[in-house]
Amino acid sequence: MIRESVSQYLKIIKPKFTALEADSHTHANSAVLDTLTDNQVALDTKFDAKADLVAGKVPADQLPDSVVGGMTYQGTWDASTALPAGPVKGDYYVVNVAGNTDVAGKTDLEIGDYVVYDGAAWSFIDNTEKATVVAGDDLVAPFTVVTAAQATTDWNAA
Repeated sequence: MIRESVSQYLKIIKPKFTALEADSHTHANSAVLDTLTDNQVALDTKFDAKADLVAGKVPADQLPDSVVGGMTYQGTWDASTALPAGPVKGDYYVVNVAGNTDVAGKTDLEIGDYVVYDGAAWSFIDNTEKATVVAGDDLVAPFTVVTAAQATTDWNAA
C-alpha cells in the first residue's frame, strides 16, 4: 500500500520536475529529481524482496537473524551423560538428572538447569536457586515462617 502511494506520488510529481530540469537554471531541481528517483529504486528493491511461502509459511532461512535467534526447546537431558549431539543455534535442554558434565566451566548441573547451544558452544542457565526455610531457623525479612498446616490453610483460603 505504501509502495503504491509513493509510486502514484512520483507519477504526478516526476513530470513536473522533468519539465523544470529542461530549464538550465534549475540545477537544484535536477538534484531533487535524482533523489526522488533514487528513493523510488530503493522502495522498489525493498518491496520486491519478499519471502517465498512454503506450505503457507516463510522458510527459516529467509527470516532475519533477529527472529531466528530465539531458543528452541529440545527436551530433557541427563547431565551425567555427554552433551547432546548435533545441536543447532538456539537449541536448549532442561536437566532432568543432576550430573557433573562440564558445561562452560560449570560441573554441578542440577535438575531444572538449562543447557543452551549458541551456535558455537554450550552454555548454561542456572535455574535451580533454592530457598529452604525450616521452622525455628533465624531469618531475615522478608521471610515469614509458617507451619505446613498454616501454608495449606492460607493457600486454600485464597
